[in-house]
Amino acid sequence: MSRRALLGSAATGGAFLISGCGSAESQPLFQTPPSPSPAPPAQFPAPYVQLFEAPELNYQALFLLGSAGVCSEMGEALTAVDQANQSGGDAAAFFTAFQALAASTAASAQGPGQATARARYLRAAKYYSEALYTVYASPTPGAEAAVYQAMNQAWTAAAGQANPAWEKIAIPYEGGTLPGWLLTPPGPTVARPTVIITNGSDGQNADIVAYGPLEAVQRGYNAVLYDGPGQGESFFVHNLPFRPDWEKVVTPLVDYLLTRPEVDPMRIALTGWSMGGDLVARAAAFEPRLAAVVSDGGVYSPWLAFPEELREIAEAGDKDTVNGIWLEDVLPAIGPVESFALKKRFSIFSAEAQAQARAGQVPTDFFTLSNIVKSFDISSILGQITQPYLVLDYEGEAFYPDQAQVLFNALAGPKDFHLFSGGARYHCAPMTPNLRNEVVFDWLDSTLGV
Repeated sequence: MSRRALLGSAATGGAFLISGCGSAESQPLFQTPPSPSPAPPAQFPAPYVQLFEAPELNYQALFLLGSAGVCSEMGEALTAVDQANQSGGDAAAFFTAFQALAASTAASAQGPGQATARARYLRAAKYYSEALYTVYASPTPGAEAAVYQAMNQAWTAAAGQANPAWEKIAIPYEGGTLPGWLLTPPGPTVARPTVIITNGSDGQNADIVAYGPLEAVQRGYNAVLYDGPGQGESFFVHNLPFRPDWEKVVTPLVDYLLTRPEVDPMRIALTGWSMGGDLVARAAAFEPRLAAVVSDGGVYSPWLAFPEELREIAEAGDKDTVNGIWLEDVLPAIGPVESFALKKRFSIFSAEAQAQARAGQVPTDFFTLSNIVKSFDISSILGQITQPYLVLDYEGEAFYPDQAQVLFNALAGPKDFHLFSGGARYHCAPMTPNLRNEVVFDWLDSTLGV
């Protein structure tokens, strides 16, 4: 294998390392998926909106347009997009433009009334999240924790202005706690159906707020957001990397919820967004108290999202051999795009990799990191899942092609499948969160008897 072949793959495939036709309305709501076919090489489909030449930045920007009216303003976002493109259109320019927009939006939230302050703080948190996404490409990658803190301060301020306020909760976890948020509908305290909303590998609360929490509250559910290891505060502040045995995260969360009078113990659902689709499936195999589970999208092996050339290097021999190839043949030849992708996608899996990424270095222990990512493969335990289950898939799914079909086919209990297309295509429906929410919550309403 030549260096150039490897690096060409890394350049095109790096954006897919975990995160992230007719109209959807013309299809039946739930379908039986087609038989699996060999997965094509990961590549972004032709965009229906071209904001950046770089595919991964363009895809990221689509979420800003899709969340307009919830946690972004289209005019503000497009102005920052223009500024980034005028400054080179790369990830570093993206970071600078959205960090500036976030800071100015947060400053403008100080003084207005409650409703305006809440909206502006929420938009500031979303824009800080965009800057956080690209901080490793900036001149100051070590500022990652500070950018996260600024985002979290804006999010917390927005939560305090909600009505009713979103409650910060502490979830018991291995001698300490994990941070979370409990959102409840207005009205008296009564036991309600509750949906636990699991983020993916690089989403923040400000990103996922358009993908379930507000819809849940509007329909009379409680919604729970949480930062497991590798996510949010647990990762950026406490340096906890992802772990594959996600039941060790969800089970104590369910234990906690059963102490809350707001929660109906027989109607607790769990959803997972992006790589969270893998995490919640793993948890469901070991947590029988869940009444319903949704994988959005269906994922069973994050390792398969990495370019084939990287996976081949991981199988080249023992630790010394694999890391020798990595250090001598790969790292000396990579450019800024590959460097950014590798820092971002590996940093979440070990504290050492996170520290190296913050120091501006691509993680060096590829052998160990590749084995950690492999451990997230849950194909061997999918048959243990018996709860009612909804698997979502997307036309143009480039991160985890065909994995939703495999997950669905392996499930042992009641199950449904939905394929999004048309305007809802692409991984996680970046432009149509409302349509996605309608499908998910119509299914939860039916399954939980809401």
